[in-house]
Amino acid sequence: MLRANAWHHRTDSVSSVVVLVGIGGTMLGLPYLDAIAAVMVGLMILKIGWDLGWTASQELADAGLEEDSLSQIREVIGNISGVKSVHMLRTRKLGGHAMADVHVQVDPWLSVSEGHRIAEVVQYGLIDRVDVLEDVTVHIDPEDDEEGPSCAHLPLRSEAEAMLDRLCEGVSCYDQKERLVLHYLSGRIDIDLYLPLHCFASTQQAERLRSEYQNMVRDSEIFRDIHVWFG
Repeated sequence: MLRANAWHHRTDSVSSVVVLVGIGGTMLGLPYLDAIAAVMVGLMILKIGWDLGWTASQELADAGLEEDSLSQIREVIGNISGVKSVHMLRTRKLGGHAMADVHVQVDPWLSVSEGHRIAEVVQYGLIDRVDVLEDVTVHIDPEDDEEGPSCAHLPLRSEAEAMLDRLCEGVSCYDQKERLVLHYLSGRIDIDLYLPLHCFASTQQAERLRSEYQNMVRDSEIFRDIHVWFG
């Protein structure tokens, strides 16, 4: 609205000068200058109306940011420690500001808290360095979900753990497990299984136990691999 009012006043001033030139030309015996002045004023008003209307329509249509702004966003994110890549970047203009939604790929073995910390740095870094951005939503991905197999069909922890219980029933020390970490990657689940130290007496016994667990999930369509840790 302020921009439109500003152009309104400018148009009044400039058009007045053009009209005076046209009137002066007519008084000097050059009547065609009046027609030229009228055409110039009309074209000027059309140009300003088009520019303001186009900008307003883009904002109403939720248009995204220009390519140079998108490149700046990618550059800012790419320079943050822990970020492997950026994908599914979407932006939306809202008045004089804009919002962004972006997927950031990190190492799949990071902890949840470290991934969250990277997301915070990305969010506040973008808002601080890209002036037009007012709000940023960051999705942390362990892999590029535009290319890799989907994990949408995989069960959540309660069901996955019940399935693993059935597969590993009777395997030595499974009933003494201390922690179970599930990694949803490339359409299947990788498992970190933590067992107490007393479950093995030698390195050879520990390796045999690892192999036994891996054999239990080898033919599974849900689980890809199981990593056994002692501690």
